[in-house]
Amino acid sequence: MALAIEFDGMLCEVVVTGYADLARPGLVVRARITRILNLLNLAADIQTAILFLPERPLPEAAYYGHCGGTGDRVSPVARGDHEDCESLI
Repeated sequence: MALAIEFDGMLCEVVVTGYADLARPGLVVRARITRILNLLNLAADIQTAILFLPERPLPEAAYYGHCGGTGDRVSPVARGDHEDCESLI
């Protein structure tokens, strides 16, 4: 949710020119950015509830690039490797 708010601000302030600019540092596709930004369409009380959910640690497998044994890659942003994103903020 916080990421959706941050991305929306970056788009409004023309810090980035589009979804592709947001997707590139996180190694995700534009469709993922669309799904993140669609969180802004939720009711305000639901957005607030999402923002203040208690923090839960990731499963250990997520730190090695796989989650749940499905073979899905976890992006650097999801792992917390935000160095690549510093230039956007």
